Amino acid sequence: MADLFARATRKKFRYPSTKGQLTTEDLWDLPLIAPEGDVSLDVVAKTINKDVKAVEEESFVETKEEKESTPKDMLEVVKLVIAHKIDMANRAEKAAATKAKKEKLLQVLELKETEEMKEHSSDEIKRMIEEL
Repeated sequence: MADLFARATRKKFRYPSTKGQLTTEDLWDLPLIAPEGDVSLDVVAKTINKDVKAVEEESFVETKEEKESTPKDMLEVVKLVIAHKIDMANRAEKAAATKAKKEKLLQVLELKETEEMKEHSSDEIKRMIEEL
């Protein structure tokens, strides 16, 4: 993976988009999916994928040059950024769900403790207060 990103920066990959050419660094700022007409990783990946398919179907006789592997590498870079963003979104969603569950459990615990305190007699409650 590091080799791929090193190659992308060394070769100065430029990714096509509706807003102009993007650098490898620009990919990290794009959303996974955006409203129609806006730039997203999905749109960039689809555009590059078309280029990859065109290169693959271009000729069965001519020898392949190194530049023909560039669209494939570009697509791999975009796919890695997409995978990372999806992973981070999943982690954030899981963390939010865990936090919400913990807060709910703390509320239930507080209610239980309140109920337990209500079961004590007045004298016991007074004694507990004095001990504090």
